[in-house]
Amino acid sequence: MSKKSCKKVCIRCGKEFEAESGYVKYCDDCLLEIKKERRLKQNKLDFQKRQKKLLEGIEGVDYIIDKWNGYATKLIGGKWMNIQHPGKTLDDYIKEFPDAPLICKSTSNKISKNSKSFMNTPEMKKKYSELIKGDKNPNAKCNTTEEQRKSISPFSKSFKNYEGMTDEEKEINIKKFLKSDKIGRNTNQIEYWTNKGYSIDEAKEKVSERQATFTLEKCIKKYGIKNGYKIWKERQKKWIKSLHRSFLTNGDNRTPTSKFENECKQIICEYLNIDVPEKQKYISDKKGNHYSYDLTIGHKIIEFNGDYWHMNPQIYSADSYNKVKNQTAIEIWNHDKSKLQCANEYGYDVLVIWESEYIKNKEDVIRRCLEFLKQ
Repeated sequence: MSKKSCKKVCIRCGKEFEAESGYVKYCDDCLLEIKKERRLKQNKLDFQKRQKKLLEGIEGVDYIIDKWNGYATKLIGGKWMNIQHPGKTLDDYIKEFPDAPLICKSTSNKISKNSKSFMNTPEMKKKYSELIKGDKNPNAKCNTTEEQRKSISPFSKSFKNYEGMTDEEKEINIKKFLKSDKIGRNTNQIEYWTNKGYSIDEAKEKVSERQATFTLEKCIKKYGIKNGYKIWKERQKKWIKSLHRSFLTNGDNRTPTSKFENECKQIICEYLNIDVPEKQKYISDKKGNHYSYDLTIGHKIIEFNGDYWHMNPQIYSADSYNKVKNQTAIEIWNHDKSKLQCANEYGYDVLVIWESEYIKNKEDVIRRCLEFLKQ
Protein backbone atom coordinates (compact mmCIF):
# COMPACT_ATOMS: atom_id res chain seq x y z
CA MET A 1 0.00 0.00 0.00
CA SER A 2 1.55 3.28 -1.13
CA LYS A 3 1.98 6.20 1.21
CA LYS A 4 -0.09 9.32 0.60
CA SER A 5 1.89 12.43 -0.27
CA CYS A 6 1.14 15.79 1.29
CA LYS A 7 2.05 19.32 0.39
CA LYS A 8 4.82 20.96 2.43
CA VAL A 9 6.61 24.32 2.44
CA CYS A 10 10.44 24.26 2.59
CA ILE A 11 11.61 26.14 5.70
CA ARG A 12 14.83 27.14 3.89
CA CYS A 13 13.64 28.55 0.55
CA GLY A 14 9.87 28.79 1.11
CA LYS A 15 9.10 26.72 -1.98
CA GLU A 16 6.08 24.38 -1.89
CA PHE A 17 6.81 20.69 -2.54
CA GLU A 18 5.23 17.27 -2.11
CA ALA A 19 6.51 14.82 0.50
CA GLU A 20 5.50 11.34 1.64
CA SER A 21 6.37 12.10 5.27
CA GLY A 22 5.09 14.88 7.44
CA TYR A 23 8.52 15.17 9.07
CA VAL A 24 10.29 16.41 5.93
CA LYS A 25 11.22 20.09 6.26
CA TYR A 26 13.34 20.74 3.16
CA CYS A 27 12.78 20.39 -0.56
CA ASP A 28 15.13 18.14 -2.55
CA ASP A 29 17.24 21.06 -3.86
CA CYS A 30 17.78 22.54 -0.40
CA LEU A 31 18.50 19.11 1.04
CA LEU A 32 21.33 18.66 -1.49
CA GLU A 33 22.70 22.11 -0.64
CA ILE A 34 22.65 21.32 3.10
CA LYS A 35 24.50 18.04 2.56
CA LYS A 36 27.07 19.85 0.40
CA GLU A 37 27.61 22.53 3.08
CA ARG A 38 28.06 19.88 5.76
CA ARG A 39 30.53 18.00 3.58
CA LEU A 40 32.57 21.18 2.90
CA LYS A 41 32.59 22.00 6.62
CA GLN A 42 33.82 18.51 7.45
CA ASN A 43 36.48 18.70 4.72
CA LYS A 44 37.69 22.00 6.20
CA LEU A 45 37.96 20.46 9.67
CA ASP A 46 39.80 17.41 8.28
CA PHE A 47 42.20 19.72 6.38
CA GLN A 48 42.95 21.71 9.54
CA LYS A 49 43.67 18.47 11.44
CA ARG A 50 46.03 17.30 8.68
CA GLN A 51 47.80 20.68 8.70
CA LYS A 52 48.31 20.48 12.46
CA LYS A 53 49.69 16.95 12.21
CA LEU A 54 52.05 17.84 9.34
CA LEU A 55 53.45 20.87 11.16
CA GLU A 56 54.44 18.63 14.08
CA GLY A 57 57.09 17.11 11.79
CA ILE A 58 60.28 18.52 10.28
CA GLU A 59 60.06 20.92 7.32
CA GLY A 60 61.70 19.43 4.27
CA VAL A 61 61.59 15.93 5.73
CA ASP A 62 57.90 15.47 6.66
CA TYR A 63 56.38 18.39 4.76
CA ILE A 64 57.09 21.43 2.56
CA ILE A 65 55.37 24.83 2.46
CA ASP A 66 53.27 25.91 -0.53
CA LYS A 67 54.64 29.36 -1.43
CA TRP A 68 51.30 30.46 -2.90
CA ASN A 69 49.10 29.91 0.15
CA GLY A 70 51.47 29.08 3.02
CA TYR A 71 49.92 25.65 3.72
CA ALA A 72 51.96 22.57 4.59
CA THR A 73 51.87 19.64 2.16
CA LYS A 74 53.87 16.54 1.33
CA LEU A 75 53.73 17.10 -2.43
CA ILE A 76 52.94 20.04 -4.71
CA GLY A 77 51.29 18.90 -7.91
CA GLY A 78 48.43 16.75 -9.16
CA LYS A 79 45.49 16.69 -6.74
CA TRP A 80 46.96 19.46 -4.55
CA MET A 81 47.15 21.89 -7.49
CA ASN A 82 43.62 21.02 -8.64
CA ILE A 83 42.12 21.70 -5.19
CA GLN A 84 44.27 24.56 -3.89
CA HIS A 85 45.07 26.39 -7.15
CA PRO A 86 42.46 25.60 -9.82
CA GLY A 87 43.42 26.95 -13.22
CA LYS A 88 47.15 27.01 -12.41
CA THR A 89 49.79 24.42 -13.28
CA LEU A 90 52.94 23.03 -11.72
CA ASP A 91 54.97 24.81 -14.42
CA ASP A 92 53.51 28.14 -13.25
CA TYR A 93 54.65 27.37 -9.71
CA ILE A 94 58.18 26.35 -10.78
CA LYS A 95 58.49 29.47 -12.93
CA GLU A 96 57.56 31.75 -9.99
CA PHE A 97 59.56 29.81 -7.37
CA PRO A 98 62.40 28.01 -9.24
CA ASP A 99 64.27 27.10 -6.04
CA ALA A 100 61.28 25.93 -4.00
CA PRO A 101 61.06 22.18 -3.20
CA LEU A 102 58.17 20.25 -4.76
CA ILE A 103 58.19 17.18 -2.51
CA CYS A 104 59.29 16.34 1.03
CA LYS A 105 61.98 13.75 1.65
CA SER A 106 59.74 11.11 3.29
CA THR A 107 57.23 11.16 0.42
CA SER A 108 60.03 11.13 -2.16
CA ASN A 109 61.50 7.99 -0.56
CA LYS A 110 58.05 6.37 -0.42
CA ILE A 111 57.32 7.12 -4.10
CA SER A 112 60.74 5.86 -5.12
CA LYS A 113 60.24 2.62 -3.20
CA ASN A 114 56.75 2.04 -4.64
CA SER A 115 57.85 2.99 -8.16
CA LYS A 116 60.78 0.60 -7.92
CA SER A 117 58.46 -2.31 -7.03
CA PHE A 118 56.02 -1.33 -9.77
CA MET A 119 58.71 -0.94 -12.45
CA ASN A 120 60.12 -4.38 -11.61
CA THR A 121 56.88 -6.17 -12.49
CA PRO A 122 57.04 -8.34 -15.66
CA GLU A 123 54.34 -6.23 -17.34
CA MET A 124 56.26 -2.95 -16.91
CA LYS A 125 59.58 -4.51 -17.90
CA LYS A 126 57.99 -5.76 -21.10
CA LYS A 127 56.33 -2.40 -21.79
CA TYR A 128 59.53 -0.35 -21.44
CA SER A 129 61.54 -2.95 -23.30
CA GLU A 130 59.24 -2.40 -26.30
CA LEU A 131 59.66 1.39 -26.01
CA ILE A 132 63.44 1.25 -26.54
CA LYS A 133 63.74 -1.79 -28.77
CA GLY A 134 65.82 -1.62 -31.96
CA ASP A 135 65.98 1.76 -33.69
CA LYS A 136 64.01 3.33 -30.81
CA ASN A 137 66.95 2.77 -28.46
CA PRO A 138 68.83 6.11 -28.07
CA ASN A 139 72.10 4.15 -27.95
CA ALA A 140 71.40 2.26 -31.18
CA LYS A 141 74.36 2.34 -33.55
CA CYS A 142 72.37 1.55 -36.67
CA ASN A 143 72.89 5.05 -38.13
CA THR A 144 76.69 4.84 -38.22
CA THR A 145 79.15 2.30 -39.54
CA GLU A 146 81.83 0.68 -37.40
CA GLU A 147 84.48 2.51 -39.43
CA GLN A 148 82.84 5.90 -38.67
CA ARG A 149 82.67 5.11 -34.96
CA LYS A 150 86.32 4.12 -34.82
CA SER A 151 87.41 7.27 -36.68
CA ILE A 152 86.14 9.54 -33.86
CA SER A 153 87.22 7.38 -30.91
CA PRO A 154 90.61 8.13 -29.31
CA PHE A 155 90.59 4.52 -28.04
CA SER A 156 90.87 3.18 -31.61
CA LYS A 157 93.96 3.04 -33.80
CA SER A 158 91.74 4.31 -36.64
CA PHE A 159 91.11 7.60 -34.80
CA LYS A 160 91.44 10.38 -37.39
CA ASN A 161 93.82 12.43 -35.18
CA TYR A 162 96.28 9.51 -35.21
CA GLU A 163 96.90 9.81 -38.96
CA GLY A 164 100.61 9.70 -39.74
CA MET A 165 101.54 8.02 -36.45
CA THR A 166 103.22 4.65 -36.12
CA ASP A 167 101.40 1.78 -34.38
CA GLU A 168 103.68 2.27 -31.37
CA GLU A 169 102.78 5.97 -31.09
CA LYS A 170 99.09 5.11 -31.38
CA GLU A 171 99.41 2.60 -28.51
CA ILE A 172 101.08 5.26 -26.32
CA ASN A 173 98.19 7.68 -26.95
CA ILE A 174 95.56 5.04 -26.21
CA LYS A 175 97.28 4.12 -22.92
CA LYS A 176 97.37 7.81 -21.99
CA PHE A 177 93.57 7.97 -22.31
CA LEU A 178 93.17 4.88 -20.13
CA LYS A 179 95.20 6.34 -17.24
CA SER A 180 92.17 8.14 -15.80
CA ASP A 181 90.60 4.88 -14.64
CA LYS A 182 90.50 5.10 -10.82
CA ILE A 183 87.69 2.67 -10.02
CA GLY A 184 88.33 0.70 -6.85
CA ARG A 185 90.44 3.30 -5.03
CA ASN A 186 87.70 4.63 -2.76
CA THR A 187 86.12 2.93 0.27
CA ASN A 188 82.72 4.11 -1.01
CA GLN A 189 83.11 1.92 -4.11
CA ILE A 190 82.13 -1.75 -4.26
CA GLU A 191 85.25 -2.51 -6.33
CA TYR A 192 87.47 -1.34 -3.45
CA TRP A 193 86.15 -4.16 -1.22
CA THR A 194 85.91 -6.86 -3.91
CA ASN A 195 89.59 -6.20 -4.72
CA LYS A 196 90.32 -7.01 -1.08
CA GLY A 197 88.64 -10.40 -1.38
CA TYR A 198 85.09 -9.63 -0.18
CA SER A 199 82.08 -11.05 -2.02
CA ILE A 200 79.66 -8.72 -3.86
CA ASP A 201 77.10 -8.88 -1.01
CA GLU A 202 79.79 -8.29 1.62
CA ALA A 203 81.20 -5.39 -0.41
CA LYS A 204 77.75 -3.77 -0.67
CA GLU A 205 77.32 -4.07 3.09
CA LYS A 206 80.75 -2.48 3.67
CA VAL A 207 79.87 0.45 1.39
CA SER A 208 76.51 0.86 3.16
CA GLU A 209 78.25 0.95 6.56
CA ARG A 210 80.81 3.45 5.25
CA GLN A 211 78.11 5.79 3.91
CA ALA A 212 75.84 5.58 6.98
CA THR A 213 78.29 6.72 9.67
CA PHE A 214 76.37 9.93 10.38
CA THR A 215 72.70 10.05 9.39
CA LEU A 216 69.66 12.11 10.38
CA GLU A 217 67.93 8.93 11.55
CA LYS A 218 70.78 8.11 13.97
CA CYS A 219 70.84 11.68 15.34
CA ILE A 220 67.10 11.70 16.01
CA LYS A 221 67.28 8.30 17.66
CA LYS A 222 70.12 9.44 19.93
CA TYR A 223 69.15 13.06 20.71
CA GLY A 224 65.42 13.29 19.96
CA ILE A 225 63.65 14.95 17.01
CA LYS A 226 64.39 18.62 17.80
CA ASN A 227 67.99 18.35 19.05
CA GLY A 228 68.82 15.50 16.65
CA TYR A 229 67.82 17.50 13.60
CA LYS A 230 69.70 20.56 14.88
CA ILE A 231 72.91 18.56 15.49
CA TRP A 232 72.66 16.85 12.10
CA LYS A 233 72.07 20.18 10.33
CA GLU A 234 75.11 21.79 11.98
CA ARG A 235 77.28 18.82 11.05
CA GLN A 236 76.09 19.05 7.42
CA LYS A 237 76.97 22.75 7.30
CA LYS A 238 80.49 22.09 8.64
CA TRP A 239 80.96 19.25 6.14
CA ILE A 240 79.88 21.42 3.21
CA LYS A 241 82.19 24.26 4.32
CA SER A 242 85.15 21.89 4.55
CA LEU A 243 84.38 20.55 1.06
CA HIS A 244 84.13 24.09 -0.22
CA ARG A 245 87.56 24.99 1.16
CA SER A 246 89.15 21.83 -0.25
CA PHE A 247 87.61 21.65 -3.71
CA LEU A 248 86.54 25.14 -4.82
CA THR A 249 89.68 25.56 -6.90
CA ASN A 250 90.68 22.02 -7.84
CA GLY A 251 87.36 20.20 -8.13
CA ASP A 252 86.20 17.04 -6.39
CA ASN A 253 88.66 14.56 -7.93
CA ARG A 254 85.89 12.50 -9.56
CA THR A 255 86.79 10.37 -12.52
CA PRO A 256 84.20 10.36 -15.35
CA THR A 257 82.28 7.09 -15.24
CA SER A 258 80.43 7.65 -18.51
CA LYS A 259 82.13 6.34 -21.65
CA PHE A 260 80.19 8.93 -23.66
CA GLU A 261 81.47 11.78 -21.43
CA ASN A 262 85.01 10.40 -21.44
CA GLU A 263 85.09 10.14 -25.22
CA CYS A 264 83.78 13.69 -25.74
CA LYS A 265 86.28 15.22 -23.34
CA GLN A 266 89.21 13.38 -24.89
CA ILE A 267 88.29 14.48 -28.43
CA ILE A 268 87.63 18.12 -27.45
CA CYS A 269 90.88 18.49 -25.50
CA GLU A 270 92.79 16.82 -28.33
CA TYR A 271 91.41 19.37 -30.81
CA LEU A 272 92.30 22.25 -28.46
CA ASN A 273 95.76 20.73 -27.87
CA ILE A 274 95.34 20.78 -24.06
CA ASP A 275 95.54 18.12 -21.36
CA VAL A 276 92.28 16.55 -20.23
CA PRO A 277 91.46 18.03 -16.78
CA GLU A 278 92.07 15.42 -14.09
CA LYS A 279 89.46 16.93 -11.77
CA GLN A 280 86.00 18.38 -12.24
CA LYS A 281 85.06 21.95 -11.32
CA TYR A 282 83.36 22.27 -7.93
CA ILE A 283 80.98 25.14 -7.09
CA SER A 284 78.80 25.77 -4.00
CA ASP A 285 75.69 27.92 -4.08
CA LYS A 286 74.59 30.35 -1.36
CA LYS A 287 72.39 27.68 0.25
CA GLY A 288 75.32 25.33 0.78
CA ASN A 289 74.48 22.91 -2.06
CA HIS A 290 77.57 21.74 -3.93
CA TYR A 291 77.83 20.71 -7.57
CA SER A 292 80.51 19.22 -9.81
CA TYR A 293 80.67 19.98 -13.54
CA ASP A 294 81.91 17.69 -16.32
CA LEU A 295 84.25 19.94 -18.32
CA THR A 296 85.28 23.48 -17.39
CA ILE A 297 87.58 25.53 -19.61
CA GLY A 298 87.91 29.19 -18.62
CA HIS A 299 84.39 30.43 -17.88
CA LYS A 300 82.76 27.84 -20.12
CA ILE A 301 81.18 24.63 -18.82
CA ILE A 302 79.98 21.64 -20.85
CA GLU A 303 77.69 19.11 -19.18
CA PHE A 304 77.49 15.67 -20.82
CA ASN A 305 74.13 14.27 -19.77
CA GLY A 306 73.42 10.56 -20.11
CA ASP A 307 69.86 10.03 -21.36
CA TYR A 308 68.88 7.65 -18.56
CA TRP A 309 71.04 9.13 -15.79
CA HIS A 310 69.55 12.61 -16.33
CA MET A 311 66.18 11.38 -17.72
CA ASN A 312 66.22 13.13 -21.10
CA PRO A 313 62.83 14.97 -21.36
CA GLN A 314 62.70 14.02 -25.06
CA ILE A 315 62.50 10.37 -23.97
CA TYR A 316 61.06 10.27 -20.43
CA SER A 317 58.00 11.84 -18.79
CA ALA A 318 58.05 13.73 -15.46
CA ASP A 319 56.86 10.72 -13.43
CA SER A 320 59.35 8.27 -14.99
CA TYR A 321 61.44 6.48 -12.37
CA ASN A 322 65.23 6.15 -12.38
CA LYS A 323 66.07 2.84 -10.67
CA VAL A 324 69.76 3.72 -10.23
CA LYS A 325 69.21 7.08 -8.54
CA ASN A 326 65.95 6.04 -6.83
CA GLN A 327 64.40 9.29 -8.04
CA THR A 328 61.64 10.39 -10.39
CA ALA A 329 62.49 12.37 -13.52
CA ILE A 330 61.10 15.63 -12.12
CA GLU A 331 63.36 15.34 -9.06
CA ILE A 332 66.39 14.87 -11.31
CA TRP A 333 65.34 17.78 -13.56
CA ASN A 334 64.94 20.09 -10.54
CA HIS A 335 68.43 19.21 -9.32
CA ASP A 336 69.97 19.77 -12.77
CA LYS A 337 68.13 23.09 -13.07
CA SER A 338 69.57 24.29 -9.75
CA LYS A 339 73.00 23.12 -10.86
CA LEU A 340 72.86 25.24 -14.06
CA GLN A 341 71.56 28.27 -12.15
CA CYS A 342 74.45 27.99 -9.69
CA ALA A 343 77.00 28.01 -12.53
CA ASN A 344 75.31 31.01 -14.18
CA GLU A 345 75.34 32.94 -10.89
CA TYR A 346 79.13 32.51 -10.75
CA GLY A 347 79.48 33.86 -14.31
CA TYR A 348 79.84 30.58 -16.22
CA ASP A 349 78.18 29.86 -19.57
CA VAL A 350 76.87 26.29 -19.77
CA LEU A 351 76.25 24.02 -22.77
CA VAL A 352 74.33 20.77 -22.22
CA ILE A 353 75.00 17.81 -24.53
CA TRP A 354 72.70 14.77 -24.45
CA GLU A 355 74.00 11.28 -25.05
CA SER A 356 71.43 10.51 -27.76
CA GLU A 357 72.30 13.60 -29.83
CA TYR A 358 75.98 12.64 -29.64
CA ILE A 359 75.23 9.09 -30.77
CA LYS A 360 73.12 10.44 -33.63
CA ASN A 361 75.71 12.91 -34.99
CA LYS A 362 79.05 12.90 -33.18
CA GLU A 363 80.87 15.26 -35.53
CA ASP A 364 78.15 17.92 -35.25
CA VAL A 365 78.18 17.72 -31.44
CA ILE A 366 81.97 18.06 -31.26
CA ARG A 367 81.80 21.03 -33.65
CA ARG A 368 79.17 22.72 -31.43
CA CYS A 369 81.29 22.15 -28.33
CA LEU A 370 84.40 23.66 -29.95
CA GLU A 371 82.48 26.70 -31.25
CA PHE A 372 80.96 27.21 -27.78
CA LEU A 373 84.39 27.09 -26.08
CA LYS A 374 85.98 29.46 -28.62
CA GLN A 375 83.26 32.14 -28.37
